Amino acid sequence: MLRRLAQRVRRTHRHRLAVAFAPSRLHAVVSRRHHCSRPSDKQSTLVLKEHVNVLAPYLTELFNLSLSVGVVPSNFKKAYVTPLLKKPGCELIRHQVDPPISNLPVLSKLRERLVARQLLDQVYRHNLLPDLQSAYRVHYSTETAVLKVVPDILRAADGGDV
Repeated sequence: MLRRLAQRVRRTHRHRLAVAFAPSRLHAVVSRRHHCSRPSDKQSTLVLKEHVNVLAPYLTELFNLSLSVGVVPSNFKKAYVTPLLKKPGCELIRHQVDPPISNLPVLSKLRERLVARQLLDQVYRHNLLPDLQSAYRVHYSTETAVLKVVPDILRAADGGDV
């Protein structure tokens, strides 16, 4: 079925992704994946991790087709919604204040991580982040931002600029 879909998409859509995912990229993301997931996906996560060598080419093709056509499979959009109380023993009134937790299927999260990783790779490769930006950077955090900002503030205060 996937092969027929791929052939039909290639015939009707001449454009392809500029940078398509490779199965090796999928291997890397799956290997870092945690076993925790929604109850109905628990087997999917374990099966995915155990059989990634067999599944990677098919999933890679599915994700590449999805991105080249611009269509997200409808099953990827169905979330498992769990009402989750932040404190055990809270009454239903408290539950109305806490928003429910929505978990997407494992394959949807996997596709999302691949896209995010590819986007960040392009941003880093072309040096598109400002030098002082801490968000979306490896080894940068609010602590590194504070370490940069505090001396600037002190310098400005000592100079009478503040």
